[in-house]
Amino acid sequence: MRTGNEIYLLVQEVVVVNVVKLLVVVVVIVVVVLVAVVKVVVVVIVVVVVVVAVVKVVVIVVVVEVVVVVVVVVVVVVVVVVKLVVVAVVVIVVIVVVVVIVIVVVVIVIVVVVIVIVVEVVVVVGSSSSSSSSSSSSSSSSSSSSSSRSSRREESRSSCYYLDSRFLLLLLLLKEYE
Repeated sequence: MRTGNEIYLLVQEVVVVNVVKLLVVVVVIVVVVLVAVVKVVVVVIVVVVVVVAVVKVVVIVVVVEVVVVVVVVVVVVVVVVVKLVVVAVVVIVVIVVVVVIVIVVVVIVIVVVVIVIVVEVVVVVGSSSSSSSSSSSSSSSSSSSSSSRSSRREESRSSCYYLDSRFLLLLLLLKEYE
């Protein structure tokens, strides 16, 4: 039989072994939990870093796209403005050329009409002077001279009417282009 002291030592030994085993199990569990927590923390950190990197890339891409769109819009606006300016300049040049051509044509027409009127006045004055000289030289034959005088008067009267119509035409042209 064992004595009480031996039993006490045996019980104490069993208790110590069990406590050590329990401590080892607790330490192992704590280590496993710590490793798991560290793994989770590392995974979370990696995920956060990846998300931040993706967000940075997306932001950079969006900014670049916005800059490209703004540049394209500015270029299109500049091209449209330049085209409008060119069209306006061409229209102004065409209008100026047309106005100059119209003015030149009007001046030429007026000069031609004035020349024609002057020539007709000279012709009428010459014919009336020649008719008066011929009437004075041929006063001996009264019937022939009176008939020629009346015909010449009719001719000079019609010439004057023609001159009056030309003069009225000139006045109308001047009035129209004032």
